[in-house]
Amino acid sequence: FKHKTVRTCCRAPGLLLTDYTLLREARNQVMNSGQRYFAVMDLSGQIVGTVSSAMIAKGLQGGADLQVRDVMQSPPLILAADEDALQAVRYLESGVPLILVYEDGQLAGVLDMDSIRLGRELGI
Repeated sequence: FKHKTVRTCCRAPGLLLTDYTLLREARNQVMNSGQRYFAVMDLSGQIVGTVSSAMIAKGLQGGADLQVRDVMQSPPLILAADEDALQAVRYLESGVPLILVYEDGQLAGVLDMDSIRLGRELGI
């Protein structure tokens, strides 16, 4: 990943969850998505956090009325699309589950360890 940018390694954002969604509803959405990590937005459409399928599953043990906002990680880690991919890998290896990638003020993609593994397999 030397001399690569975050843009070259990220994937499309995929499913976005809303912070007010009940965890039991989020579980159903997650099951059909094929993803493990998700960006979370609020009612105004602003990205306010990230959540994983594991965080949702753990939250479901705490109560049926919990919402995504109750278990999400906030604020999310955001990188510009032209930032160094090696730095992003360091963040992921330190335990950050999902990095949001922004370009021109818009969510352009997400980066997680699955994206990094796939990039290495494909020689990126």
